[in-house]
Amino acid sequence: AFYEESVAAIQKGATLWDCQTLAAFDDRCNELDGLYERISTEGYKTQAELSDRTHPIAAVDRLYQSIWGEVAVSVGRDGELVFVDGRNRLAMAKIQQLDVVPVVIFGSTQRLAAASQPGCPR
Repeated sequence: AFYEESVAAIQKGATLWDCQTLAAFDDRCNELDGLYERISTEGYKTQAELSDRTHPIAAVDRLYQSIWGEVAVSVGRDGELVFVDGRNRLAMAKIQQLDVVPVVIFGSTQRLAAASQPGCPR
C-alpha cells in the first residue's frame, strides 16, 4: 500500500524524499533495502566504521562526517532522550529488534550541560 500510494503521488507531480520520478523513488527504496540487509548481515555500524579513513580529512569535515547519517538525539530537561535525526537507520534497528544503537548527542539543556562539567556542583 505504501509503495503504491507513493508511486501515485509522484505520478501526480509530488516530490517524496527528494524523488521526483519513479526511477528515483525505486533507487531510494533499493538504498533502504540495502541498508536493512547490511545491518542484518554485518550488524549496525557507525558512519566512522563504514568510512574509508585512509586519507587525511580536514577537522571540520571529520566532525561533519562523524555526525552525518547517525542517529542523533538531544537530552531534554528531565534527562530524557529526544529524537532529532536518523530515522531510517533507527527504523531499521527497531525492525531488527537491536537492543543497542550508537547515537550522537546533538544538544542538551544548559542545566544538564553545566552539570556535566568537571568540578560542577551537582
